[in-house]
Amino acid sequence: MSGSNRVNVTIFGHEYTISGTKPRDHIMKVADHVDGVMADIAGQAGAISQSSLAVLAAVNIADEVFAEQEKNRAKDGEKDQLEKDINHYIQLWEEAKRNFLQYKEDSQASAEQVAGVQERLNEKAIENERLLKAAAEKDKRISELTEERDKRVSELKEERDRKIAELSEEKSRTIAEITEKSNRMVDEISRDRDHRVAQLVEEKDARVDEITRERNQRIASITAEKDARIEELESQIAQLAGKLKEQGDGQANSAGQIKDLEDKYKEIEGNYFEVQMENIRLKGEIERLNAMIPDA
Repeated sequence: MSGSNRVNVTIFGHEYTISGTKPRDHIMKVADHVDGVMADIAGQAGAISQSSLAVLAAVNIADEVFAEQEKNRAKDGEKDQLEKDINHYIQLWEEAKRNFLQYKEDSQASAEQVAGVQERLNEKAIENERLLKAAAEKDKRISELTEERDKRVSELKEERDRKIAELSEEKSRTIAEITEKSNRMVDEISRDRDHRVAQLVEEKDARVDEITRERNQRIASITAEKDARIEELESQIAQLAGKLKEQGDGQANSAGQIKDLEDKYKEIEGNYFEVQMENIRLKGEIERLNAMIPDA
């Protein structure tokens, strides 16, 4: 058939366009065979990649091709042997004809020669029968060898399928082991992180408590000192004011003392401002420590 045929076929769920000089029916038959082999392997091997499935299908098809080639070679050997046997029989027949002609030529001369030729013909007939029996035995042996080969091929296919199943099971176990190990590592890392976070939180709380105590102590100390000084100044101012009422001539001296007391009062207010700034600084330190602690 001349020309090229383009045939759309479906192999294992995928469409392909195949071009070739073979008839359309032949191309579709080949594609159906490949699809059937891949479907059989997919049903036996389970979940495998399409590339691995294609390789296994190619191996199976190659095995079938080699088996068919081996069968053809066996048949060719059998054919060659049969041709040799036929040629041998033809030679025997030609020889028998020659002997028979010689016999006819010599029959007029001697009856004994005729008997001898007849005896040789009988021997040839026996030999021919023996050769036919030998050919039958050979055919029987070829049939036995073919049956034994088919049995061996079936055993090899079963062993291959068992190996594929074992490999699939081993792959599943390996994936499960890796998953379990990964989960354990994640759990360990989580526990370490939680433990570290707890330590940092505990350290932060301790530091915050310490800074808070220091701040409160400092504020209490400065506040108490400020209150005592203010109370003392207010007492001195009150006393001085009383004296001013009692003594009118000491106004200039008393005014100077009042001015000194007012300056000291302003100094105490400055110290109180410093206490407030220190309080603001301590609050900033506490916020910084809080920021150092990651969220649990």
